[in-house]
Amino acid sequence: DMGRLDESGVLRFLGRADRQVKVRGVRVELGHVEAGLRAAGAQAAVVQVVGQGAAATLHAWVSPLAALDAVKRELRHHLSKAETPSRLVGLDAWPLTANGKVDRTALLAEAGRLGGAPAFDPSSLEGAIMVAWASVLPLPAHASFDSTFDSLGATSLFVGRAAAALRAVFLPRED
Repeated sequence: DMGRLDESGVLRFLGRADRQVKVRGVRVELGHVEAGLRAAGAQAAVVQVVGQGAAATLHAWVSPLAALDAVKRELRHHLSKAETPSRLVGLDAWPLTANGKVDRTALLAEAGRLGGAPAFDPSSLEGAIMVAWASVLPLPAHASFDSTFDSLGATSLFVGRAAAALRAVFLPRED
């Protein structure tokens, strides 16, 4: 951890010196996840946290794009469930800063736009369920009914809220 004493002598927390984050209640070292992605077949990998608090999920970008399927198949052999990114995107070219480094800010900005429109029809039964989940959990654009509970960043804490949202949709109160 990093900190400093302010003018009044109070110790102020400034953040972490490493890239360790907490996702779904588990401490994860982003560098370890990137190494796991490379061990699974990626030539290069960047991992970022998207969202905050209970809604935080890991998103990963790997290159080359052609390695994406192999990385997805092999990932479970190299990373724990807690370390496995909720979203994995293949790239052939990295966005770069003026200094030639990977532009992590550009990757994060793109995180919400990748995948296009949601893969469900909001007027269908499937869509109504996804809309209920979206009211308690920020669903990425790539979410579909086939998405797993874990891949969406859901935890047991979201189940009660989702149940209430589903009751509101399917069992509306009559006043």
